[in-house]
Amino acid sequence: MEDKYHHLWILFRSRMAQRADDAASTEKKEMYDWVLEETALIEAEVFLEE
Repeated sequence: MEDKYHHLWILFRSRMAQRADDAASTEKKEMYDWVLEETALIEAEVFLEE
């Protein structure tokens, strides 16, 4: 089950990065960038807990 969630997490990050690259407005790009920053912080917190 863990592999499934890891795959979904990677897919989510990939899609958010693609949407940030394709964003038509600066506001949308900033929102996607913020989501990516938050996911990176979550990953860092989990890594430090292990």
